[in-house]
Amino acid sequence: MLFETAPSRRRLFRPGDPYHPKREGGKIAPDRAEIPATCHPLLDWYERDWATASPTDPLLALAARHRDLWKAVDPDDYVRRLREGFE
Repeated sequence: MLFETAPSRRRLFRPGDPYHPKREGGKIAPDRAEIPATCHPLLDWYERDWATASPTDPLLALAARHRDLWKAVDPDDYVRRLREGFE
C-alpha cells in the first residue's frame, strides 16, 4: 500500500513500482467492504487517478528503482575524484 521513495519517505503504491517477488499478488489497496463508506471517495480517487497515472518523469522512476546504487559512495570523495581529471 505504501512505497518507499527514499529513507523515511513513503507514498502510495502505484502499479509498476518495484516490489519483492514474495509480495506478488499481495494487497495494493483496501477492499471497499473493509473501509467506512466515508472513505470510498478516496478509494475511487486512488483507482481513477493515482493507480492509472504513469510517472511523468522516466528518470525519476529509474532513480527510485536504483536509489541504493550510490548509497556507499561519499559525495565529496566522488566529486574530488572527478575534479582530479580536469587539472
